[in-house]
Amino acid sequence: MSPFWVTTQPLNYIGMGGMAAMGWSMGAAIGAKLGRPDHLVVHLLGDASFGMTGMEVETAVRMGIPTLTVVVNNGGTGGGMMQMDRPTGPPPAVAQLGGNFSVVAQGLGAYSERVEHPDNLIPAYQRAIRATEEGQAALVEVIIKPMRTPDLPDDWSV
Repeated sequence: MSPFWVTTQPLNYIGMGGMAAMGWSMGAAIGAKLGRPDHLVVHLLGDASFGMTGMEVETAVRMGIPTLTVVVNNGGTGGGMMQMDRPTGPPPAVAQLGGNFSVVAQGLGAYSERVEHPDNLIPAYQRAIRATEEGQAALVEVIIKPMRTPDLPDDWSV
């Protein structure tokens, strides 16, 4: 996300650079919402990242912190899936993931939806934003096909 995000205002994006939000992003979203309670805080991560930090949705629910989490679900770990076909790559059982993360979020008390068709994205985001405006943590799980990691923009430097 970091190499591709175009900011429209100062101080409206938190990212570590590179491509991964693994392990820290939900806590960062909760902290951002505590620091800017009047702003919509959208937390974007992949399904493998959600496996590391997703239970913090319960923290947002329990503490009444209305963040919006968007899980991009490609059915596996990004790097692992891209390397499965290589002779030294991980076996499919390691790289592929399963599950319905929107059901997990609902079980934790958040508003949640699972989107499997692009035509349903905007209405799902609108309902999730409305839930956050009403004080509820929300999650939208977006099912996508596995894709290779995009090339970095020419002007990107780490």
